[in-house]
Amino acid sequence: MATRVDQPNEQTKSEAIDISIFIGDSELSDLTLIVEEIHIHVIRAVLSLSSPVFTEMLEGEWKEKNQSEIYLPEKKLDTFVPFLRCLYPNLKEQAENAASILPLASEYQVVKLMEQCEDTLLTFIEGPATNDIPCEEVCKYLSLAEQHERTRLSECCAKRLSNFPFDKRKKCLTENNISWENQ
Repeated sequence: MATRVDQPNEQTKSEAIDISIFIGDSELSDLTLIVEEIHIHVIRAVLSLSSPVFTEMLEGEWKEKNQSEIYLPEKKLDTFVPFLRCLYPNLKEQAENAASILPLASEYQVVKLMEQCEDTLLTFIEGPATNDIPCEEVCKYLSLAEQHERTRLSECCAKRLSNFPFDKRKKCLTENNISWENQ
């Protein structure tokens, strides 16, 4: 049976992101998360130890407690897999994914990971290439900081934005719905 061109199969969908660690049933995996029709084999205990949200979902009185497969329709593979990789103690994730991992770390209340993402973004914003960061990008990081209550990142972005011309700064702040406090 042929696969339709406009509907990528599991292999082509996952080519852009390395999911090899989560493919196939290992002896330890006891749960399958389904994200964008891709089956991701994980270990319940790792998720529960990493996140109070996963703990409640998998050990509390929720329907997911006894399921072997959990479909996550609102998640995107390109952000969820890097987030999962951060939860596993033997895996390292690339720093450039910090901005996309932070919202999931916040949603699943992985405090240490939120702090690591914030530290990575601070290093990027305060780093030697600071002058190359456009105003629009700094505003996006400021918006991210506000949404996920990252005070240090918010303060750093606000300080960095003060270096841009007023008109450019004002436009970016408005477009990104930045709070009056940070404006």
